Amino acid sequence: MKRTRFDIMRDILKVSIGGANKTKIVYGAKLNFKIAKQYIDFLIEAEMLQQKSHGKNNTYHTTEKGKDILSKFELFESVFPSESNSLTVSYMI
Repeated sequence: MKRTRFDIMRDILKVSIGGANKTKIVYGAKLNFKIAKQYIDFLIEAEMLQQKSHGKNNTYHTTEKGKDILSKFELFESVFPSESNSLTVSYMI
């Protein structure tokens, strides 16, 4: 099944909770570096991810806002489990 943008953002936020470098995000979220950079940049701009520099190296940390969004993603998933992705709507006539 193809992942949604929200699935990818959720995976990045989860991987980055304790701090992660780009390589850890790429492998943890199962992305390539180009796609990971686009999502990382978006999440930083949205203040859900924070970049910290350590000399030449950068780490990324999920912010409080990111953790809040992550908990809302998880709540949504608990109410609408993955099986609901294939739900169809039928109408009574």
